[in-house]
Amino acid sequence: MRKLTVLVILFLTSTAHAQSGFPDLNFNPEDPGLGFGRRFNSGPMEFIEQRPDGQTLCFGTFSEYNGATTNNLVLLNGDGTKDESFVVDPDIATALFAVDLFENKCYVGGEIFPIDGGFQVLARLNDDGTLDDQFQLEGAFEPGPEIEEILALEDGAVLVSGEFETYNGETIGNLVLFNSDGTLNDNFDAGTGFSFNGNAATPLDLISDDQGRIIACGFFNEYNGQSVEGACRINSDGSLDENFSANFQ
Repeated sequence: MRKLTVLVILFLTSTAHAQSGFPDLNFNPEDPGLGFGRRFNSGPMEFIEQRPDGQTLCFGTFSEYNGATTNNLVLLNGDGTKDESFVVDPDIATALFAVDLFENKCYVGGEIFPIDGGFQVLARLNDDGTLDDQFQLEGAFEPGPEIEEILALEDGAVLVSGEFETYNGETIGNLVLFNSDGTLNDNFDAGTGFSFNGNAATPLDLISDDQGRIIACGFFNEYNGQSVEGACRINSDGSLDENFSANFQ
């Protein structure tokens, strides 16, 4: 389940409470909806998804929810109220560009933020927003660096793309796969990654299919030196799936 699925839960009404298509006033009762109540103080919303435990994780360029400080990342209870037990270090939350759920945890990435006495651009948070020390990167991205897109896979591994070319001094293009413990997955090789007219590019979105392949879309026309037009499918080892072809006119 990815991003848009939860919009149905948030904005469409249960037939037990109201006519279909109208706001559910039982969700976030402090905000009657349509701009007449308090909710997020600014936008846009970048990510929204329901966790397996029924709570909803929201990420965007906002700093408040119903008047309470959130620093871009907030967890909502089933009734739309803010879960006060979910607390993320503001130095991390305000540096983020990308978020994705894995079970009740979440991967986060963005600009450089402080972590464990050092600095990093990718981390995993526990269900309460604290850092998950079971996910530890062994090195650093260069140059930049910046994480712009994250895809958590079913086994807990995480695929990331962004403005970087190397990791621990090893050339990885701009797409790399980490195992669930933070070690680099050496079986995944994206080569030179995504580019547009010879310049490095980052996909706008990454999704996985039921066969473990990755579908990427965005402003790029090459993947690992092979011609693609704004969308491509990538095999589980990082190679281009040549059986998939997108032609945008």
